[in-house]
Amino acid sequence: MAQSAWYIVNSNPWGDTYTQTAFNNIFGVGSWQQGSYSIDPATLFSPSNTTIFLEGSDLNATALNTFLTANISSVESWVAAGGHLFINAAPSSGSDINAGFDSTIIAYPNYSGQMHAVDPSNAIFNGPYLPIATSYAANYVAHSYISGNGLTALLADDNTNNPLLALKYWGSGVVLFGGLTQPGFWVPQTEAINLWTNILSYLAAGAPGAPCLDPANLTASNITLDGATFHWIGNATTYEYVIDNFATNPTANGNPIATDSLVATGLQHDSTYYFHVRAMCDSANTSAWVTIAFTTAHMIDCAAPTGSATVSFTQVSPYAVLDWSSPSAAQYLWVLDNNASDPAVSGNATTNTTLSFANLTPNITYYFHVRSVCMNGDTSTWTTIPFVTASCPFPTATATVNETAVGPYAAISWTSPTAATYYWVLDYSASDPAGMGNATTSTSITFASLLTGTDYYFHVRCICTNGDTSTWTTIMFHTPGPTPTNVNNVNNEGPTVICSPNPTSDKISITITGTIYDNASITLSGLDGRVYYNMPVTGNSAVIDMSKLPAALYFVKYTNKDYSNIIKVMKQ
Repeated sequence: MAQSAWYIVNSNPWGDTYTQTAFNNIFGVGSWQQGSYSIDPATLFSPSNTTIFLEGSDLNATALNTFLTANISSVESWVAAGGHLFINAAPSSGSDINAGFDSTIIAYPNYSGQMHAVDPSNAIFNGPYLPIATSYAANYVAHSYISGNGLTALLADDNTNNPLLALKYWGSGVVLFGGLTQPGFWVPQTEAINLWTNILSYLAAGAPGAPCLDPANLTASNITLDGATFHWIGNATTYEYVIDNFATNPTANGNPIATDSLVATGLQHDSTYYFHVRAMCDSANTSAWVTIAFTTAHMIDCAAPTGSATVSFTQVSPYAVLDWSSPSAAQYLWVLDNNASDPAVSGNATTNTTLSFANLTPNITYYFHVRSVCMNGDTSTWTTIPFVTASCPFPTATATVNETAVGPYAAISWTSPTAATYYWVLDYSASDPAGMGNATTSTSITFASLLTGTDYYFHVRCICTNGDTSTWTTIMFHTPGPTPTNVNNVNNEGPTVICSPNPTSDKISITITGTIYDNASITLSGLDGRVYYNMPVTGNSAVIDMSKLPAALYFVKYTNKDYSNIIKVMKQ
């Protein structure tokens, strides 16, 4: 037991050193430690320490009370883990001390002049230090008595029979509570000193003869499909357990276990079991069985898939892409038909979660049925995803780009097997247009006077004879030449015309440098040749409001008697 026992006291009560002498006899000189109430609780209540005596007699009562109030959780936990503790207080002043352990009270002041053994067969009255008496007297053998729940009295007041020394088992440990003065005050004195040493020896041994307590606070947690975790509190070193389907106590011996918890596996899901456990204090001393019922987790049904359909059209016929998922499936069975009812056949097996179907009939309702096959072989219910095939194929388009004296042009042509009308848009964005576009029944269009060095996007879609609209087809083409500016006359031929900002979302300002001739004019026109503005030039600047015009490419044309030029302006 070297370095595992502590005596905590600020000053020796009434100057006596009987406890130090007893510790030397029990543990050996130098094999125990003495400290004060300023000690670090983490050091004192270390798992390596087995026996602690907290002395609160005489002038130590206030320090003991303060220490217990601040550290009672650590004190109780240390004892529950197997520690042996003696809390003794015969105060010279103050009041009751709450010693914890389910509100055990050292009740002061309550002076006793005589005390006796409650059970003379207890070990403290039978050695190892002898001779021993079973009755003691003094001016005061105790200043306090002990009250609380679950106490076993060892010494009691002759007149009131109040406990003066009491025992309590707590978890895997034991705690003694006393209100005793020092044995040097008691008579017969030799027997009193031996009794004091026996009390401390009995404490160090863990108070042998403890009752075999029933396991307490039995719980079942972490319950799974095939197991559970069980935990309990007790003072035994060995237990027996049984897991069965009966609420009654087992009739045979159980399985031995040396811990206060068990992780059970190998059980059947969706089943009610009973876990029984009892303490085995020795071969002839066992506690009663303690039982808890639990039900293993429910086996989740084979979950049906969830999914969706994406429908489109090729140049030949409609097609559909089906996607689905299920958290527990190993594979799937599927059927594609025109019937909303569950299939009568088992279906086609696949481990994929995506299937594509081509060459479907246009404008027809199809039903895609899919179900899960789970790991345990169970099958889910059918999930049915209805979809209607497209009936308007999208067009295919090509662009031919060339250069002319007035700038690049592009010739666009397209085809579609079933369209009656088309909508088109020319812009600078690869994204689908937000609006309907420009209607035409033609399958070609030409754009002249385009910007040089520019990426254009031509979008076209079909309006079929049944009124359906196809998806957009988009092609990009790049015009030859340098990247355009918003300034003409870069070679100093004639007046210089500047349009800004370009591109614009609102108004453009036109600035003209050089000679302004009579009959000079400015026009704004679109790709289709439509003239939106035509104004005479009377000064070196003009403003055109384009805020209400649709986003497109426009042309600003300056003309006088000797000169004309065109600037391309993009309305955003």
